[in-house]
Amino acid sequence: IADESQRLALDMMSSHFLRKDERIQLREDIHRVLKPGGFLFMKTFVSDGDIHTKRLIAEQPGEEENSYIHPVIGVQEYVYSEDELYAFLSERFIVHKTYLSHKHVLRGKARKRRTIAMYVEKDPYAKN
Repeated sequence: IADESQRLALDMMSSHFLRKDERIQLREDIHRVLKPGGFLFMKTFVSDGDIHTKRLIAEQPGEEENSYIHPVIGVQEYVYSEDELYAFLSERFIVHKTYLSHKHVLRGKARKRRTIAMYVEKDPYAKN
């Protein structure tokens, strides 16, 4: 994809399968292809308040810290904390909005995985 050719990029529950160096490369590639002022919408798992993540990391730890081996599909998945994802994306983008999913615990038991969605913008005034 040509440099600065896109207005929008989506990462919808996919980059958590990547290793650290691959996640960094993806962030850099997205930054490269976005036009100044272009947006990335990212949705991924988040560890904050997620009972499932805590259990999976304890029972099926992956090679990388904050990762686990998925018990059904057998692949490593990485889970950011909200602060970590914010720091990771704000190295290259302006973070405008963050949304955390809710209703993950009912009567002390896990209900569903917790996710985070972030709207981030490539600085419209900065040079690469």
